[in-house]
Amino acid sequence: LDINTGVFSEYTYTPNEKLSIVAGLRYDYSTLWKHLVTPRVHLKYSVFPRGVLRLSAGTGAKTVNPLLENLGVFASNRTVVMDNQIANTREIGVSYGVNYTQKWDVDYRSFTLSIDFYRTNFLNKMIADMDFSPQSIHFYTANNAAFANSFMVQVEWEVIKFLNFKTA
Repeated sequence: LDINTGVFSEYTYTPNEKLSIVAGLRYDYSTLWKHLVTPRVHLKYSVFPRGVLRLSAGTGAKTVNPLLENLGVFASNRTVVMDNQIANTREIGVSYGVNYTQKWDVDYRSFTLSIDFYRTNFLNKMIADMDFSPQSIHFYTANNAAFANSFMVQVEWEVIKFLNFKTA
């Protein structure tokens, strides 16, 4: 049983109308993991009157529960093979990214274009390997071997009054 208690603090710094910086820090104490500090920072800068650039970075962690996170595997009657260290694994990731949002008026109606790119590098990641064998699933941890990228372009337009079109 893991009991987790934490506190979070955040500071916003706005030196002018164009720039805003938000820094956050979370401290957790876990009966299983002891101490964990996870910082984050968000920066927002108005590049143009209706164009905003956002940068963000931060860390995060979670305790893995391989059996509950992969319940669908048990319907396949695969043999479960677990690395000895998997029971005491905490996934840790570092995330960072950028967003740019630009707004225009097209025929007196709002038009918004938003472009995002975010990446998470996992310093420690649980892997559920179903490709090792068709009869088994292997759970193990990988250090600095996993990442996730996310890229999105979103368009929102007020076609006529009270009717918005949004696609991504």
